[in-house]
Amino acid sequence: GLKAVLPCTTMGNPKPSVSWIKGETVVKENARIAVLDSGN
Repeated sequence: GLKAVLPCTTMGNPKPSVSWIKGETVVKENARIAVLDSGN
């Protein structure tokens, strides 16, 4: 498959948490999915 990058910029104090949701399911990290604080 192809690589997809979904950028998300957040700001706040305290630092907000970010969740990705597909349908009604929270997307979790695995061998194919990485969620990075750096955005890279």
